[in-house]
Amino acid sequence: MGERLELLAHRAMWWPRRRTLLIADLHAGKDAAFRAAAIPIPHQTFAGDLARLTELIENTRARRLVVLGDLAHHRSGWTGTVKRTLADWRSSHAQLEIILLRGNHDDCAGDPPESLGFECASGAMKMGPFRLAHTAGRVAEYTIAGHVHPAVKLHRKGIGSSTLPCFYFGQSHALLPAFGRFTGLAIVRPKPGERVYAIANTEVIEIPTSASR
Repeated sequence: MGERLELLAHRAMWWPRRRTLLIADLHAGKDAAFRAAAIPIPHQTFAGDLARLTELIENTRARRLVVLGDLAHHRSGWTGTVKRTLADWRSSHAQLEIILLRGNHDDCAGDPPESLGFECASGAMKMGPFRLAHTAGRVAEYTIAGHVHPAVKLHRKGIGSSTLPCFYFGQSHALLPAFGRFTGLAIVRPKPGERVYAIANTEVIEIPTSASR
């Protein structure tokens, strides 16, 4: 396809030629939604995710951010605090173009306030040779998606196993790890010819297919 994509340890994909950052599954307000259900969760979760996003934007000098679905987790998570936190963050990146391709959680949570200037759309969008969407689907175009929260389970003899978020590249689509820290993980088991890149602290490491089984 002639495109160079960089996998970043902050759980994002950087497309240099397009000056575009791709992330998926931020799940803003999930901690607030849990607290509303009387489940004690620290308040710093969402702010920490936005701080990582700011670091990415500053390091790459991105002009565009595409969120591949599930910016928000649930309608109950759009609290005043969450809205103010997001508004303060947005004011620091007022020139950044932000596109949200709605995911299943966004459908029930609702869009961010219009004043924040997010371009929100349902379904997929075409950018260069890729189809960008929340879910991969069965289509002819190579799709970059989220939704799954992919992770790889590594087995080490004498040490045990560890589960790490990962980027997954199959024959027809790629999956980004969930950007939000307060999210679940789904184990992927790559087949021959597929590639997996695990995030280990500050590094992105390609994992041999045999090591993830």
